[in-house]
Amino acid sequence: MKKLALIIVIITLPIIGFFQYKNWTKFSSNNNYDYQISDQIDLGYFDQELVKNYFKNSQEIGSYARSLWFTYDIDVLNYDQKNQETKSKVTYYEFLLAQTKRYEKLLEKSSKLKKEGYNNLQIEQILKNGISLKDYQQKEAINKLINVKFGDVSQAVYSLQKKLTEKGYTTPHDGNFKSSTQEKLKTFQLENDLAPTGTIDEETLIKLLYK
Repeated sequence: MKKLALIIVIITLPIIGFFQYKNWTKFSSNNNYDYQISDQIDLGYFDQELVKNYFKNSQEIGSYARSLWFTYDIDVLNYDQKNQETKSKVTYYEFLLAQTKRYEKLLEKSSKLKKEGYNNLQIEQILKNGISLKDYQQKEAINKLINVKFGDVSQAVYSLQKKLTEKGYTTPHDGNFKSSTQEKLKTFQLENDLAPTGTIDEETLIKLLYK
């Protein structure tokens, strides 16, 4: 009887050891089950809660994958999609992964915009309000010139004069909105099917800046 018990132990121990080793090797090294944090993200992102959730999710993805493997023998990267119970358990992993990738995309875009000179307030308007960078730049350019009027002396007037000259309506670049600038503006408006008022409005600026 003792010999039989000994034989059973000798047979079962290697089997147990094999499965333990299998579990250990599957998750002991850096692999596809761990989420690789991007080194291109903006740690100073305007929404710090999102940054925290990004790192939290990154850690949880690997932990959850391990828990499914050890507890249910479910491989999140290669599972039976026809098994509804298995699929329901993997759904949370896939949700975490998708959410983390979305966070990462925002953080990487923010980092890229900061390298181009944008600050958090500007980036928030671009990303949070869902407007394109082109639309934001157009809006900013219009806002800088929309209030320019006859008699002004400013950097905005200088920008207006440069734009008129670029379009072929040469005017002095002195930052002074005087008669010569106003006449060139009227000519530009007339030749672009706009009312020749000699004043700045949004329609004039759109054609001056973007057409």
